[in-house]
Amino acid sequence: MPKIDTLIPVPVRQVWPNEAGDFTPWLGDNPRILGDVLGTELFPGGREAPVGRYSANLTFRDSSDWLVVVENMFGQPTTTISALPTRRVSVLASPC
Repeated sequence: MPKIDTLIPVPVRQVWPNEAGDFTPWLGDNPRILGDVLGTELFPGGREAPVGRYSANLTFRDSSDWLVVVENMFGQPTTTISALPTRRVSVLASPC
């Protein structure tokens, strides 16, 4: 996979063919890139954090120790993020 150090608009599946297997692990390993976009430093939290019978793709803590929840949507919308106590939610979406 190519090294990516900034976010630019591209067809998401051109770079990450699979949300769960490609994109989510990459984003979890590169919190600085999302943190730069959000204007805060992000610290790894967890992957597939339980939210009732669902799970949120990624969680981070920001520089104020607030929970940041990331939900990647490569298609169908989801409501898992609404159940977590968070101050900031990032939904990364792309049409199918």
